Amino acid sequence: MSRRTPWFEHVLSEYSRSTVVAVSAILAVLLMLSLVQFVKGGAFVWNDIALIDQPDILSRTFYSALTFVSIGAILYQLQFYRFLSWIFGSDRSSYKEAKRIIWVGLILIMYWYIVPVIVDLLNSTVSFAYNVSLLVLYLSPVLFIGVAGLFIVATVYRVKLKNVQTP
Repeated sequence: MSRRTPWFEHVLSEYSRSTVVAVSAILAVLLMLSLVQFVKGGAFVWNDIALIDQPDILSRTFYSALTFVSIGAILYQLQFYRFLSWIFGSDRSSYKEAKRIIWVGLILIMYWYIVPVIVDLLNSTVSFAYNVSLLVLYLSPVLFIGVAGLFIVATVYRVKLKNVQTP
């Protein structure tokens, strides 16, 4: 008997795969940009980079899944919905309407506050990684090439190991 994957796990795993691919591509581009900047002979300058954009509000399944596993799970653990049911008593239509309004509000909180903070944090991390890699390149090109080589070898090894383990 197979166990069905809950919808939110499916959506989050689908988005996480694309995120891992995007982050790997960003790191590869950062390494190449660092090399281009170094070869051009310009001086080292700390740069702000914003490569990651916030998903638009129309990807409702993403925000709903994110809300379900974060804020929604916290409210469930606090038994908020049981309390809400107790307030409305036997009036199920009002309970469902209140629950729908709360859910839309939680999705909007996720869209306006939580996701922008996470995107800013990720962009800051990318900027920091780029600037540190560029600084290491300017300080010691041999060290930079060694670290970049180790990163490439580890990535290739991880991909080959993953291909061997999956049937």
